[in-house]
Amino acid sequence: MTTRHEVDLLRRRAFAGSLPRSRRKGAFNPITHILLGWLIAHLGSSTRALRTWCLIAAIAPDVDGLGLLFGRETYVRYHHVLAHNFLFLALVTAVSACWVGWRPWDVGRVFASGLVHLYGDYWGSGPGWPLYVLLPFDDTMVLNEAAWEFNGAESRLIFAGCVLASCWIARRAGRTPFESLTAGMDRALADLAAWTRERRCECGRAGIWLCQRCRTPLCRGHALSLGRFGLGCADCAAAGSGESAGKSG
Repeated sequence: MTTRHEVDLLRRRAFAGSLPRSRRKGAFNPITHILLGWLIAHLGSSTRALRTWCLIAAIAPDVDGLGLLFGRETYVRYHHVLAHNFLFLALVTAVSACWVGWRPWDVGRVFASGLVHLYGDYWGSGPGWPLYVLLPFDDTMVLNEAAWEFNGAESRLIFAGCVLASCWIARRAGRTPFESLTAGMDRALADLAAWTRERRCECGRAGIWLCQRCRTPLCRGHALSLGRFGLGCADCAAAGSGESAGKSG
């Protein structure tokens, strides 16, 4: 049976680089955590606030990884300890209720997004990196000796599946995980996901983008910036510049 001392020693050695490079590339991809949370939000009707909080809950446990800013030893000591537990997930869920309400299915999806993070780390953080999910009430160590390698093929496969599922939602619902950050990029990526061969720019090339104001198909050569990652045609971009100049004047 692996002792706590042996586990901690293995964790330090893994981070310091004494294990093979294949086990030092990172754990379960943070982007995968984010996408899984966003996908869980779509298990039923959802608001933008709910989707945002599912995304937050899905990545929030990794806040204990910020110890890296204070040195490797701090990172190794506290990552998977301070925030990778049920109490932290419950606190995040309670805070989210201020925005999403207390409807069981809504707050349940927020909590589930955090649980999926723990489950992903249980399998995808590599052998020898435990979780302490019952802290601070119990320091029982949860260790999966059968966990796959860091950045293993399993994690990459899950990531690919999340990307495909997100693209499908973007095509069907017209939104992406970027909706929580910037409307311009969200709209641009959703338009890209909804591209069809029949959508053509006025020059005859593939209209992979759409003007975010007049919805005119645009090729890469005719897509202009509207600011904040938004894309538009020449007329709308010029009109936007004129409006900005008028306000500044």
